[in-house]
Amino acid sequence: MKLLLLPVLAGRSLAENIAVKPLLPLSALCFSLFFAGPSFARAKNPACVEESGIPPEYCRFYVHYVSTNVPSDPRILRAMHMTEADHVRSIALVISVSEYPKLGISLPAAATDGERLQNFFSNDQRFDEVIALSGKDATRQNVELFLRELLPARGVTFGKNTRLVIALSVHGHVATVTSRAAFVFAGARRIGDSDGTMLMSQFAQLVDDLSETNGQVLTLINACYGGAVFKTSQGQMAPLNFTVPTSYTISAGESSEPVVSLDARNGSIFFDEFIRRVQSSSDVFAPTGRLGDIINTYGVFSFLVKRMAEINEDHPEGIGGIAELSSPVIGANFPSRSLKAGGPLFFLRPKAREASKSTIGL
Repeated sequence: MKLLLLPVLAGRSLAENIAVKPLLPLSALCFSLFFAGPSFARAKNPACVEESGIPPEYCRFYVHYVSTNVPSDPRILRAMHMTEADHVRSIALVISVSEYPKLGISLPAAATDGERLQNFFSNDQRFDEVIALSGKDATRQNVELFLRELLPARGVTFGKNTRLVIALSVHGHVATVTSRAAFVFAGARRIGDSDGTMLMSQFAQLVDDLSETNGQVLTLINACYGGAVFKTSQGQMAPLNFTVPTSYTISAGESSEPVVSLDARNGSIFFDEFIRRVQSSSDVFAPTGRLGDIINTYGVFSFLVKRMAEINEDHPEGIGGIAELSSPVIGANFPSRSLKAGGPLFFLRPKAREASKSTIGL
């Protein structure tokens, strides 16, 4: 995965042979990423089990599932130059870990992130599939099962006509002289525990592989030192071209910086501002015509950069023990063999979400 401090980067891919406002202490704010797999306390999602062929052990993690018989939102089809006969599957994987009892770490804002993101993708953006891996379920083993098996399989099932978002809010470990940057998952006994942590570089490779079997892929990382998923700062972006497969990653901060929450009730600053931006009714840069219904990822990223600068100005004394918030970092992951630079995943604007369904014509 190539990194891009303001514009973009590149990556690689996986085989397509799968069938189917008070400040909290800084220690309570450092996050990282990752999701879970087979462990469960939720009831099965009947529609998921009966219709999709997804194994029951995966369906147990679905908090939202829309039948494949339901037509795709016409605004999505318009933006992607598709017709009413086409189908685009929107899938979100939300991963959050707030408690690490064996490490003595508690991240209350991460729990809020998980709940708010589930609601955001299910009810606000109306994604077709929302998977929630949180708490004890967010183990490294479960994370790999979803990244290596389920999500690639879903992409193949829908012929790459997918919009996939991976949203992560967990603990991140900074690189040192003796260790590399890593994400910490549920059940970790210690930092560096192979069963409870994953190198950020390993995670980046799995995300790169996902872009080989899916259409638009966006990874959102709220974790301390999360910028370590990136390798270099190069690439280019074509924000309004949504007709080619793309994969982008946005990290809340750089590889040397922690991340902070102002109020655990609102979750992390990163995801709180992200949701606020997409739900905002004002967009001075809104295009007209078929693109007037959407907010593209780069527009959201630009807003996040601006907001972090504003928050720093409002807190000249520093925030949560650090001098200032790090600026978010964005990168584009392009498997070198097949993907061309194109527009990143987009979200529906508030006016578009409220509008009655219209025809596919421009």
